Amino acid sequence: MLSIELSFLVFSSIAVIVAVIRGRKNGWSHALGVSMAISLLSASWFEIFVTDDFPIKTSTAVAVVMLSIITILRPKILLSPIGLIDIVLGCLVIWNIVVDVSYGTNILPTSIKAWGEWMLPFAAGRYAMIHRAAMPKLAPWFVTVMVVMGVAAIIESLTSVNLWGVLFHEVDDSVTQSTGKRYNLLYRAIANVRNPIFLGVLLITLLPWIMALIESNEGDRKVKFIGLGAFLITILGVFATVSRGPVIALIIVAAVYAAISNRIARLTVVAAMVIGGIGIYVQFDNVVRLVDVGVNERGSLMEIDGEVKIYDGTRHRLMVLNLYVPIIAKAGPMGFGSAATGSFPPQIPGLPSDPKIRDRLGVVDNSFLVNGLRLGYVGLTLLASLFAATVFTAISMRQSAGTFLHPLGSKTMTLFASTFVAIPCALMTLYWDYDFAFWVLMHMGLVAGMASQSKWARRGINIDETF
Repeated sequence: MLSIELSFLVFSSIAVIVAVIRGRKNGWSHALGVSMAISLLSASWFEIFVTDDFPIKTSTAVAVVMLSIITILRPKILLSPIGLIDIVLGCLVIWNIVVDVSYGTNILPTSIKAWGEWMLPFAAGRYAMIHRAAMPKLAPWFVTVMVVMGVAAIIESLTSVNLWGVLFHEVDDSVTQSTGKRYNLLYRAIANVRNPIFLGVLLITLLPWIMALIESNEGDRKVKFIGLGAFLITILGVFATVSRGPVIALIIVAAVYAAISNRIARLTVVAAMVIGGIGIYVQFDNVVRLVDVGVNERGSLMEIDGEVKIYDGTRHRLMVLNLYVPIIAKAGPMGFGSAATGSFPPQIPGLPSDPKIRDRLGVVDNSFLVNGLRLGYVGLTLLASLFAATVFTAISMRQSAGTFLHPLGSKTMTLFASTFVAIPCALMTLYWDYDFAFWVLMHMGLVAGMASQSKWARRGINIDETF
């Protein structure tokens, strides 16, 4: 078995070497995309530490190397037209720096960390998409990786054997791992990330690559068969996590895709949402009880302010919501900063005095609440706006995709929009973690890159010839 550091070095080296070989033949933006696909195969616990609180994962290291190569060899590409997503992300990065510096951190390391957390993965996706037909050319790489991850997840769910742990290095203890079967049926797969829900969100984020593969090879039955098989394996991979949030997110993806594509489906989805919302409101306790049947991983009772309450996975998230929303409101526009909110429980005022309750509710299983505590309601609004801008941009490119993004078409952009509606719903059930956040931001960059590519195409600029 390899050490974590050696595993990091192996995957990083392979990603960069293969990308450089591809770059000399197919261009450096394509090479950047290839390197990201290969680094996705690395386990998220393969990392090195610059300082005690500054880990660098394979994906981060590879992105830095490849973006540096592009900056040196093709600097004009960095001046591609900006859009709404770029502006919102830029504001989020600046706000992160302003907040943390105001709490006493040095501006240089704070800026580097903020750039690395938000801008680096986004830029990796954006500049991988800057050339015409970039996504169709990269789709086979990403779909292959998705199939590997999906198959590994299915195997792990049936056997509890993690392939990355067996072949390279076992997962670290950064996240508490469940070891038994859920519902007495399946083990919860994590594949190459640290948590089953992280894996579910990651696989859903990657779905548009399969549609890009199918749509850009329309009429090729073999590719369509491969694509449908990849869809099936990926969906089974999500189910292999045995996690409710990602499964619900899959349903949302399907519902939103249908609603965007078809007027009758849109009316049906809206009606189902209204009826379902009323039903949940009327039978809330029964619905919560039904959702948590067979899942009692957190215990069953908790005493809060002298009142004994039922405590389970679903109610934990509701308790977290009730606890932290008022704290965010009191924290104001700037929140408490990264240092105070970088651990669970966060080092902030307003938490329960009982250490046991504080530790339990200290795990803030809501990405938006985490960022609200960290960067205030301004930061929370910017993060929500980032998702909204991505959905809006993807939908706005549906009709013109066949012209400016050929051979892609409207289906890929519709699936992008659908996934970025579903992902925030899943993020309300788990905290913001770089294991999946890197890839969510990278795929926001993909949409931003295609929007920039479209603007160049409208101006009659052929990026392949000009730069």
